[in-house]
Amino acid sequence: MEPAQAFGRRGLPPSGRIVAPHLSRPAAPADDAEVRKPFPLLTCSLLLLLALVFVGEQAGGLASGGDLAFSYPALIAIGGVSRDLVASGEWWRLAAAPLLHGGVSHLIGNGVVLLFAGMTLERLVGRGWLAGIFAASALGGVAGSVLLNSPAVVSVGASGAVMGLLAAMIACSFHIGAYEQRTRLRWIGARLMIPALIPFGGLAGVAVDYNAHLGGAAVGGLAGFILLVAWPETEARPSLRGAMAGLGLAGLALGAVGLLLAALHFPAYAARARDLVPASELPRTRAERAARSEDLVRRFPHDPQARLVQGLHLLDINDPAGAEAEIRRGLAEREVLARDLPPAVTWALQMELVGALLFENKKDEAIKAARPLVRQHLDGPQGGEGQAHVPPGRDMRRGVTGAGRGFRAPPANCSSPAWRCPRS
Repeated sequence: MEPAQAFGRRGLPPSGRIVAPHLSRPAAPADDAEVRKPFPLLTCSLLLLLALVFVGEQAGGLASGGDLAFSYPALIAIGGVSRDLVASGEWWRLAAAPLLHGGVSHLIGNGVVLLFAGMTLERLVGRGWLAGIFAASALGGVAGSVLLNSPAVVSVGASGAVMGLLAAMIACSFHIGAYEQRTRLRWIGARLMIPALIPFGGLAGVAVDYNAHLGGAAVGGLAGFILLVAWPETEARPSLRGAMAGLGLAGLALGAVGLLLAALHFPAYAARARDLVPASELPRTRAERAARSEDLVRRFPHDPQARLVQGLHLLDINDPAGAEAEIRRGLAEREVLARDLPPAVTWALQMELVGALLFENKKDEAIKAARPLVRQHLDGPQGGEGQAHVPPGRDMRRGVTGAGRGFRAPPANCSSPAWRCPRS
């Protein structure tokens, strides 16, 4: 009779695996409903909050186009943030901008990633940590946008907060409590976060505020490191949950104050925005210019954009003298250019003026008008992100920007000095 063996083959336990108790995930109490994949209440609440804020944005009547998007002055009116605006004393934009979105597609894009990352973190580390990481990353994102973008770049969006959640999610994958999900968390988190940090130039004319993404991801990564330190291997949840929940509540209160002040300032900014051509009405082809330019000048006589469109139309029909007059009228609206429009509009007007003067054989005046452009080029781009400031369509054979190929106006959701739309 052979003695019973206490182990399986080759000295292993009967299961064939070596079990390391200190590497096992802490068992959740049987009656702990939160640990057993609770309903992601906070994640859904955040999504609902962002949707309600977007509905409030639409109530102002400044959105246009099928995407319900906002132009540059409209983004300023609803609470978009830029370094220039914050430096002027409007600090509340730092709190309001992360809760705002520039269009339906912008909201949906952020919402889908927030649903995944928020639901995963809420079930893994609890609502307190989710709230704290979201608030801290939102502020990190807006700080990155304000500090790293050019001063006039106006930005909105919750992508900084979403990037922070993804970074924290990847950090959590290194804890034993997420051992079974580690590959999934790292793969999906990296697939979503890394492309959002690499400047691809945006899609369909929409630029992305990569600096906001960078700021949010940096803060989220730091929060994830703190979370790992505060999460004992023997516990199902990290400690400091109360403190992080308090941080989240403070962020919510700050955001509410920012939105309230944005609403109080909205009437004055909206009145100025309504004196400018809606981005959806700006012509995108030569035929549209011919049909709309005179009407735009009649309806918006103090908008330099309308003068620019009219000037381009006059160049199209070989009337450089008339174009020069219209462009100079646009440049004469200095207060509007400096206060309500991105620097790209001034740049485009100056370029068209040079082209019109060359068309008229006024070489000395053209050289004089070109000097500020050369100076700006040597000093670096004014619109930020290294983007071109001149609307595409330059015909070098005629020396006139837009003549012969068609001027492409900024998209309806434009918010950038380069007539590109940084979204965060």
